[in-house]
Amino acid sequence: MSGADRLTSIGDNKHLCDSNLRKAWYRFKGSVGVKMPETVPPVDRCNTDATGWLNGSHPSVFEGVVTRKVCFHWSGNPCKWSRIIRVLNCDHFYLYELLPTSNCHLRYCTQG
Repeated sequence: MSGADRLTSIGDNKHLCDSNLRKAWYRFKGSVGVKMPETVPPVDRCNTDATGWLNGSHPSVFEGVVTRKVCFHWSGNPCKWSRIIRVLNCDHFYLYELLPTSNCHLRYCTQG
């Protein structure tokens, strides 16, 4: 996935979502940043309402594929909705096995 519109530093003006995303392994690259934030970002960022973030740490290379929770921050609740995903550290980048979000205006976001 590429494109700076997933960065948590970008505001909310398009109300995009990942509800139509197909389950697959994805890599964030280029101007979009290379990984999900590990701390709660503000709502209304990365061109969506409920901002997605990794609730936990990214794995080391030696851990292999790990299971992590992605939370979607909304209405004062940092984990209003969530998805369980898998993450792999490929040394210079991360792979995420993402699932479609449960409804619209939830989006997987990145940090720069």
